[in-house]
Amino acid sequence: MPDFRFRDDDLVISTYAKSGTAWTQQIVAQLLFGPDPDLEVAEMSPWLDLRVPPKR
Repeated sequence: MPDFRFRDDDLVISTYAKSGTAWTQQIVAQLLFGPDPDLEVAEMSPWLDLRVPPKR
């Protein structure tokens, strides 16, 4: 994500691999925004280090 810029109010969630990162993101999102079943955590909390090879 070369166009990504941090804001002053951003939170960084950092966990060890396979230790519940998505679960932690969901908990933080619900603490910040309330229990919204329509909240798309993947949209609100991007994985900046996710590498997906292009489809050929």
